[in-house]
Amino acid sequence: MATEREHELFEKAKDVINDAFPDLACLRCGYTIFGLTIRGGIGDLYTNTSPARYDLTCERCGKVETYDSRFLEKALKPIRRIASDG
Repeated sequence: MATEREHELFEKAKDVINDAFPDLACLRCGYTIFGLTIRGGIGDLYTNTSPARYDLTCERCGKVETYDSRFLEKALKPIRRIASDG
């Protein structure tokens, strides 16, 4: 069972991701529902020497995207997707 602190960090991670990527869609299949796993940094996102990593897993195709919490928290929001030529 998750502790209250872990629950708070999970909610903070969701907020940071939603602010950064309001129109998030899977880069492989375009699906918009993701699972979230937080790796590292769970003890304290701000003082831990190893920053948290946010793994977003597409619920349709399983593609995993990993983000460093330090960059997402500091980035200007929202982060826009750059159109590709393919």
